[in-house]
Amino acid sequence: MYCYKCGSFLNGSDMCNSCGAKVRVYKKVLQLSNSYYNMGLVKAKNRDLTGASEYLNRSLKLNKRNTDARNLLGLVYFEMGEVVQAFKEWIISDNLQPDDNIATKYIKKLQSNQTKLNTINQTLKKYNVALNYAKNGDDDVAIIQLKKILNINPHLVKGHLLLALIYMKKGNYERAKKPITKVLKIDTNNPLAKRYLIELNTATELKITDTNLNKNKQNVFRDYEKEQIEKEIRSGYDINIPDKQEKTYFNSNSYIFTIINIFVGIAVGVIATYFLIMPARVGEINAKHNKEMLKLDSRIESLNNDNRTLEDQVSSITSERDNLSGQLENKGTESSQILGDYDNLLAAMKAFNSKDYVNAAIDISKIVDANRSQAFTELYQSIQPEAYKQAATAYYNNGVNQAKSAGNVDKLNTAISNLTEVFKYDYQSVDYATAANYLGEVYEKRYDITIGADVATAAAYKEEALNNMASLINNVLSQDSGKNSKAIENLQNHINSLTAK
Repeated sequence: MYCYKCGSFLNGSDMCNSCGAKVRVYKKVLQLSNSYYNMGLVKAKNRDLTGASEYLNRSLKLNKRNTDARNLLGLVYFEMGEVVQAFKEWIISDNLQPDDNIATKYIKKLQSNQTKLNTINQTLKKYNVALNYAKNGDDDVAIIQLKKILNINPHLVKGHLLLALIYMKKGNYERAKKPITKVLKIDTNNPLAKRYLIELNTATELKITDTNLNKNKQNVFRDYEKEQIEKEIRSGYDINIPDKQEKTYFNSNSYIFTIINIFVGIAVGVIATYFLIMPARVGEINAKHNKEMLKLDSRIESLNNDNRTLEDQVSSITSERDNLSGQLENKGTESSQILGDYDNLLAAMKAFNSKDYVNAAIDISKIVDANRSQAFTELYQSIQPEAYKQAATAYYNNGVNQAKSAGNVDKLNTAISNLTEVFKYDYQSVDYATAANYLGEVYEKRYDITIGADVATAAAYKEEALNNMASLINNVLSQDSGKNSKAIENLQNHINSLTAK
């Protein structure tokens, strides 16, 4: 066990010997996480996959870096046919612990058979299609789709459960038992499968009972009616009248029985609510949860596909760059420029993946020719718009905040630099009219602060400000046919104001 603050090994003390951090609660949290992992491991060994996933998720909530729990959770998901979920857990585990991690082996094994992995991923997409068919009432089409899916991915628990549910809806109880039995072989304690099985058994018993009742219904009622009439004739319709003492007793205590009946009625109502309404509510919550999980699965799959595409593009660009490096060695400035473009694109991609959009945009802006090759152009076009947009937003937020609070020349220069950078990228993604106005205000404020202390410096600042604002109007804003005229108007007003000073 290691300190969360400095990473030093922890002994039995409640404080870290290296940094002095209090680790008593931290150690208890880790111990509880390990306990949940152990319970999940026992459940998994007994093939109670649902129970195992519940305990393992609890373990990870307490300690997200518990790679043992995360790896086991991936195996549980994989055994339930949720390959994308399993892959996600192993990827996270591998990032948390790159060395000596069995998740690396799992990932390589999955990726070694890319065709099979893609096929299984397709089954998850087709499951969503089948689910939509079932929701729209196209049960037969949904059944055909699910049978194809389960033939490819026979461990997909939710596929078997949906198939069973459709059969139950159609009244095919015997057919419904087969997929439920398969689920319980995969996940011995699956609560939904158990619930379906109970409902199936109940429905089967009711069906048998109804059949027997229908066969004997007429005779039963006819015999009963005849027997009752004969009994009444024989008795002479005698009525038993209770004596006065008994009557008095019941009258005097009738309110007690009324109250008892009220409480019994309330209790029956509560019990009925629990057994009739709660299952429907639980089912609604489960359906909503499953829907969200499907969306998440699709999103993760989409992100994985996008990531693989980008990785392929980066690999292609790297290969191209290495080949060109050998071919263009010692061939002058143009060769250096070509290699420089490849280096800048690879650097931009690295920064982009790290969400360092500002440096990504800076590297992209250094590229001289974006059409070096098809792979080069595709990678460039895949990251340039988002990098420029995010960079403009970052410079805008920093510049505006600094402009509002800057009180000396150094801070004003920083604000000027950030607000100027906005217009080098996708400035239309921000409120660039406001950015232009703040830029003019900061130029004027810098001049006003400096004029009282150093006239020559103030004059230099004034000339720089006028040239920069004029250049921004002529070379940037005026070149944009869809410009916001308010931005030019704001800059022009500040040019006039600063010129008059």
